[in-house]
Amino acid sequence: ALLRRRPGLRGRDDVSALDIGCGTGGMLIALAKAYPRGRVVGVDTEPRSVEKAVARIRAAGLEDRVEARLAAAEEVDERSAFDLVTMIQVLHETRQEVRDSILSRIHAALRPGGVLLIIDDPYPHELGALRDAPAAALTQFVEAFMGNFLLSPENQQQIVERAGFQVLSQMIPAPGLICLTIAQRS
Repeated sequence: ALLRRRPGLRGRDDVSALDIGCGTGGMLIALAKAYPRGRVVGVDTEPRSVEKAVARIRAAGLEDRVEARLAAAEEVDERSAFDLVTMIQVLHETRQEVRDSILSRIHAALRPGGVLLIIDDPYPHELGALRDAPAAALTQFVEAFMGNFLLSPENQQQIVERAGFQVLSQMIPAPGLICLTIAQRS
């Protein structure tokens, strides 16, 4: 419902969407159901996840308009092909040296006016704020073992804006475990 009210998406059932880090395809199927005349593409680097996504797409009878690809986010090369791009719990898992490239490619993949939705773990901008966000400290500790580092909402916004997006809204709903960023390609 949050996205369906956005200009460019409002009242449409034919939205073309790209899910970065699609995993086993849950978001792909949800997007296909939300936009029954739309095309949905997902990319992920984990072969077993993509295999599972393909099986789920087939079982749902959506293979005519939903696709899961084994590919890295930095390999997305479509131009003005999508109305919506989603990154759910992915931004902090991207390598810092390719993060700007990924966001630039996403910007290019969106049509003018297209929407980017990022949902990711927030990390306090200042260390003192960790007292109010103990879950962030624990999450960062676990993620560091995998080579991932959480970004503060301010850092997330800077990265998105550097790629040419206009951030429309950013919020951290209670209890503060996720940061939801909605941006638009001008």
